[in-house]
This record gives sequence, C-alpha cells and structure tokens, in this order.
Amino acid sequence: MDDEEHTKNWPLSNYPILMALLMLIATAASLGLGSSESYANQIAIYAYFLLVTGVAIRFFELTLPGTLVQKIKEKLQIGKNVDVLAGKNKSNPGFFSDVTKNVLSFLLIFFFISMGYGALVDWFFVEGFIKQLGYTILVFLALHLVLRYGMRA
Repeated sequence: MDDEEHTKNWPLSNYPILMALLMLIATAASLGLGSSESYANQIAIYAYFLLVTGVAIRFFELTLPGTLVQKIKEKLQIGKNVDVLAGKNKSNPGFFSDVTKNVLSFLLIFFFISMGYGALVDWFFVEGFIKQLGYTILVFLALHLVLRYGMRA
C-alpha cells in the first residue's frame, strides 16, 4: 500500500489529532531538555485544544450521514494533486495550495473553539496565544492566496 492510498481514506479528524500527539511529544521533549515548566504547560494546552478540535470533528464525522461527509471531503480535495509532491508535475502548485487550505481551515476551527472556550470558561488560557493564532491564520491565508492565485500567469 503506497502513501497516497494509505492517507486517502483518512478521516479529517485525524489531522488535528496527529498534530496534538506531536505537540505532546514536544512537551515531553521540552521538559526533558530542561525548558521551563510553564513553557511545557503552554504546549500541552495547545495540544489539548487540538485534541478537542479533533474530537469535535470526529463527532460530526460519526453523526453526519456518510454521503455528506464524502461531499465535504471532496470539497476540501484532500489527497489531490500528489503528483507535485512526487516531483511529477512541478509547475502545478495544487498540492501545496490544498495543504495550506486544509491547515487554514483547521486553524480557523481551532480559533473558534478557543474563542468559545475563552468566552464560556476562562480567558486565562486563551489570551496567551489567541493573538499569535490570529497571525498564524493570516500567514496561512496569505500563503494560500499566493499559491492559489499568484502563480497563475
């Protein structure tokens, strides 16, 4: 089974959950390397929000009808244009444009969940990263727009 076929059937919720697991590994690594405990706690909080995002997406995947989930996957075009990554078609920026679009959509979901958490529970955890998250969303939006429309001549 090649990589394209392996990740083609991944549910959308796997991406934020995978990012959360990587952040938990980064938390353990930062503690092991002697970083401050508050820095590791902040990374763990980000991982927690990504896990909440992944579980929320997984909930909708399980409760929505299969045809609707398939239509959403087709709209997001996950797994398309893998030729660019393999080096078969370097002039087509479609794959990287799709990646930036998917990351941007997950960041927006994470942003709205964080804002909801801050509004309903406590702004203490949210206020530390919400500004940086907004800047990150703007960077991915600009990168997506450049890749999508800036390379067409």
